Amino acid sequence: MLLPVRQTSFVLKDMTSEGAHALSTEFQIFISSTVEDLKPVRKKLLCALEQPGRLVRCSEDPRFPVEPGMTSHDACLAVVRRCHAFVLLIGARFGGEYQNQGKSITWREWEEACLAGLTPIILVNRKTNGLCRFIAKERARRRAVRPADSDQDIDHYLEKRFGSQFKGYHHAPALQRFVDAVRKGHTDNWKLDWSGSATEAIKYVNQNLAVQAAAAERRRQEARDLLQATGRTLVRLSQIGSRVAALVAEIRRRRIEGVVAVQGLLDLVASFRTQLFGFRDGDRYTVVVHELRRGKLHPVARAAHPDVLSRNRVWSLGEGHVGQSVQHEQMMVSGDIRATRAWVHHQSTEATDRMNYVSVMARPYFLSNGKPGGTATLTSSRVDHFTNSDQPYAIAFDMVVSFINMIISEAK
Repeated sequence: MLLPVRQTSFVLKDMTSEGAHALSTEFQIFISSTVEDLKPVRKKLLCALEQPGRLVRCSEDPRFPVEPGMTSHDACLAVVRRCHAFVLLIGARFGGEYQNQGKSITWREWEEACLAGLTPIILVNRKTNGLCRFIAKERARRRAVRPADSDQDIDHYLEKRFGSQFKGYHHAPALQRFVDAVRKGHTDNWKLDWSGSATEAIKYVNQNLAVQAAAAERRRQEARDLLQATGRTLVRLSQIGSRVAALVAEIRRRRIEGVVAVQGLLDLVASFRTQLFGFRDGDRYTVVVHELRRGKLHPVARAAHPDVLSRNRVWSLGEGHVGQSVQHEQMMVSGDIRATRAWVHHQSTEATDRMNYVSVMARPYFLSNGKPGGTATLTSSRVDHFTNSDQPYAIAFDMVVSFINMIISEAK
């Protein structure tokens, strides 16, 4: 479908946190569990995992980083986000609740690891797993009878009904909810029959760390690639900005018309299409500016791959990606325009259109009165070349359209 995209400004993301973490040369491992029942295991695991090039994080470790003014729970979540591997040990305790959310801090740490793109290495005590299966069945029976009860209501019922079977466990029904959430969310690196021994935990974690290390290296490389791409984009946008300033000066001196200046800008943008928008060899492209006149959008400037012939198509408001962008007054993005309602069939050119116009970004430009004056459109022949507003390509395109807006506003 066509995705409406918010208007954006060109802003670099702060590379001091997520990006800097991804580029870190130290491999950081977070050990997550309740401490009271598993403290000896955590200590032995920390000692076994620490080696040159690794940094193991345990919340009870005096070296554990805590920022001023941050709660101990939030400090744990912040450290999880900076780690490259996440080890989850589930024993006999639910643990301290996080901000009255019905979840423990261990539960939240696991969620944070998943959100950070990590694949947790999980060990669940086999006795705990067996008990949780029993509790899950009883929970389902109670839910069928009392569907309006909250999770906490059912927890209380189960504690009262089966409390004698939960001896040695802390908040067993809540612990079952956590194990159930982990079970549903896991994809790999999962051990349900952990005996509880530190030796077994060390062996299992070490077996799986190679997978985590490879994933961490991929993230580092992606971060390096992003930094390099961002640098190239900034250089090209700076060059385009300088050219726009010169074109505006020429318009003010009445040496050139606005449409000539826009065409000059499009030609420059097309020459920088690889650095700005990630075009590859073989990708066909078009970048077109349409002007709104009496409810119709007329092409006034165009730069394109030599194999994409000009059709000089005029669009009505709401018609195609061009018309929809102006009608809704926002940027539109589609990974494959051919699969959307915005696709317009032209019998004589259908075959070539389907080859040339696949991914699309279209954004209106505005006149001094605040009304749309037309639209700028960028197309690619590659599926999913443009997919969402968070892509650097979309941010760069937004800036290019701002340059177009500057030229047209000066010409008017």
